[in-house]
Amino acid sequence: MPTYSEHVSEWSLEDWNFVGEEIERRKFEEEEHEHDEGFREVCPDRFYPMMNYCYPLEHEPSDEVIVRVHEKTGCTVVQKRSTGDYYLALTGGGMDMSQDVGLAYLVTDDWIPTDLVHSINIQKPLTMTGESYRELLRGIKRTVEAEKKHLNRTLEEVEEQLEKQEEG
Repeated sequence: MPTYSEHVSEWSLEDWNFVGEEIERRKFEEEEHEHDEGFREVCPDRFYPMMNYCYPLEHEPSDEVIVRVHEKTGCTVVQKRSTGDYYLALTGGGMDMSQDVGLAYLVTDDWIPTDLVHSINIQKPLTMTGESYRELLRGIKRTVEAEKKHLNRTLEEVEEQLEKQEEG
């Protein structure tokens, strides 16, 4: 069973490619600015992972999708150099950011992993409000409904086999 998060002991340049930060840096350098401040002065650590966990993605997200992740959530995208796999990573902390991770999955993969759904705090909006929170709730609902159908199908198959075994 795949896990929905992995522990990261250290966010090193040797092990990780900070894809989201690189995209935002390029975007920043293409824009005109009134002041001579550089990317680091304007966006210190804004797109750099802050917590020691990452969340696997199924595929490489486009630059546009990564920018939307930054705009809508407190997450960024990183790539593990040893495998080439892409992950979501939190760019903030200090509170329950499960809603951000869930919404970031909706932005990147258009679904939320079932194991993650069970840990998203839905009692009230924590790090988002309005349409973003409703989008998250709709995504959770889609995942739960799909899992419910899968479980019902499995239950029917088990019941059929149990009936056959009891008859025979």
